[in-house]
Amino acid sequence: MTRRPLDFRQQLTVEGSVQANYNDLSDKAKPHLSGLVSWKNDTNTAGVLLQAFSEKAAVRRDGQEILGYTPINATSAAARANPALAGVMVPTFIGATLFEQEKKRTGGAFDFEVRPTKGLSLDLNGFYSELKAPHQNTNWLAAPANSINGSNLVPLTATVRNNTLVAASFASNSGEVDNIYRPEAGGESWYVDFNGKFRASDDLTLSGKLGKTHGVGYDRKDVYYQNNVDGGMVYALNGLSPASVSYPGGNTTKPGSTAWAGGGEAQSVDQEKYAQLDADWRTGAGMVESIRFGTRFTDHHRTAEHPLETRPGPLGFSNPGPVWTGQMYPSDFASNLGGNLSSAYFKYDGAALGAWGAVPGNRLLDYTLRHNWMDEFQVSEKTAALYAMADLSGDKWSGNIGVRAIETRQTTVVNLAGGPNPITGSAFGAYTPTTFKRTYRDYLPSANIKFDAREDFVVRAALAKTIARPDYSALGGSVSLNDDALSGSGGNVNLDPVRSTNFDLSAEWYFAPKAALSAGFFYMDLRSIVAQGTATGTYYNNKRGTQTVYQITSPYNASGTNKGVELSYQQPLWNNYGFLVNYTYADGELDGGGELLNSSKNTYNVTGYFENDRFSARIAYNFRSAYKAGVDRGASQHVDGMPSVAASLNYKLSERLTLTFDALNITNETIKMYAENKDRPRAFYSNGRTFYLGLRAKL
Repeated sequence: MTRRPLDFRQQLTVEGSVQANYNDLSDKAKPHLSGLVSWKNDTNTAGVLLQAFSEKAAVRRDGQEILGYTPINATSAAARANPALAGVMVPTFIGATLFEQEKKRTGGAFDFEVRPTKGLSLDLNGFYSELKAPHQNTNWLAAPANSINGSNLVPLTATVRNNTLVAASFASNSGEVDNIYRPEAGGESWYVDFNGKFRASDDLTLSGKLGKTHGVGYDRKDVYYQNNVDGGMVYALNGLSPASVSYPGGNTTKPGSTAWAGGGEAQSVDQEKYAQLDADWRTGAGMVESIRFGTRFTDHHRTAEHPLETRPGPLGFSNPGPVWTGQMYPSDFASNLGGNLSSAYFKYDGAALGAWGAVPGNRLLDYTLRHNWMDEFQVSEKTAALYAMADLSGDKWSGNIGVRAIETRQTTVVNLAGGPNPITGSAFGAYTPTTFKRTYRDYLPSANIKFDAREDFVVRAALAKTIARPDYSALGGSVSLNDDALSGSGGNVNLDPVRSTNFDLSAEWYFAPKAALSAGFFYMDLRSIVAQGTATGTYYNNKRGTQTVYQITSPYNASGTNKGVELSYQQPLWNNYGFLVNYTYADGELDGGGELLNSSKNTYNVTGYFENDRFSARIAYNFRSAYKAGVDRGASQHVDGMPSVAASLNYKLSERLTLTFDALNITNETIKMYAENKDRPRAFYSNGRTFYLGLRAKL
């Protein structure tokens, strides 16, 4: 709930906090600072609130990434030497990836509130935040698929399990080292909101709001530099333990020759204007307590721009590579992942990558020639909604019934190759901005009822039609390509929102003070759930300089169901101790048996707590079973089941000072991902533990 100046008890309120944020993987502590001043006049009719914050964080992520799987070509030398290998899935890349970032978020908020009369309140509030998130990502990539299908190498040894080449050795390899430096990654966001409430009579209250939101995310001055990797290559997949990778005869502790270079600029802008008017009429007419009705309008715009995607310039291969002064991966790299992975990999300093990218001739910085129009789109979505709801009550029961009607007008502009009068000059080909328009309407009835079977026993039921809109990037229709993996992701200009008919039934037993036991059943009939699929498409390959076939992952609408139960138990114990337990079982699937995205069958958490007037403590254990997160590079991405433990402590030093401590990922879990089966791992990530120690003060 938003804090407003007239809600504070004191005429003048001053609050502040200082906090240290420490991540044990980056081994760095950074400060968080925030402050609030709120003032109101002595008649409680006008007030102003100001807030400011500054937050810094150091991030490091160790990982191993298996970037998709590719079938072995029947015409490859490997398949000709061993026909049983034809069609077997081989890892595209196996990468030892190190992500490092130091980010800073600063901003503030304001709220000006007045109550000129007893029945009228007006409020103007706003928010601004700026994020600076420069980062560097280094990835040592073994390339089994490119070695077999691209360089036509024959494995010296090969092990196949579950139609997957889980282990192989090569006398040479087609690997690479990806060095990505983004010195000016970040964004900003702000909003301004004006709202008011007017009590026209004892029975009628009117309210409304007007506002605008704005957000932009950007990458500027990106540098991408790629080294060749020498030596042979030996790898072995180990299911849900990291794969072993080595380069016999090669040198991983110093840079190889230049393999490729790129980078550029990209930006996404998101804006929305909105207006809303509501009324609340207390009827006093029998079981109809009140009728609420209103209207809302939105005008939303999202654009994605990719004005520059570079490639090596005329001196890119002949000039020396970035200056290297002996930097290496951290000695404890991947120590939390298991598998005894190597840390003996060189890395560049980010500033050296930036300096190399700025040398004239190393990269092509022509904004016309290197304009990547394929990765751009514009989406405009305008909505108009009318809604009404009646609040009902009777003997031992209450509820509501309502309906919402909404019209959506969507306009999408996508750049398509060719056309009768195309725009020319880009190395990615001639193109024509093409507009797609559509209008659709949804009618969304809902009903809720609560029945007080006893003073301590409540039964609830709900039935509703709902919609949830997909992310605007999914509506864009553009494509983003990986020229090495020959894969990409795209949008769908005809993607419908998620439409669902939902039924819920639950019972709650309040058997003691601050204690409750509840059970519920839910059923969702998903008529247009968003799923992901893969198809082939031909696009310009920036690295090869020719049209190439890619595997493109894009969203589409499907239908399905999701049903399950929810259980909850809360119980105080003795001497201010207590616990909470929640469990959800969800059985969701697409019609025909496919998997729902982001749907776990089992989710539960157990929380223990202690609370008194000065001290409070909580520790929570959470578990989520495996789920499908999406499709990437033509292969599924499942996240394996994983627990997490978090804790928080608060100690009241005085009426004005409180000491706080929070800990996240206490057990230092590894995120594990796999494709269609666990013989095809996709990724292993370690983010380390994070701790927050702070002091809150108020006057």
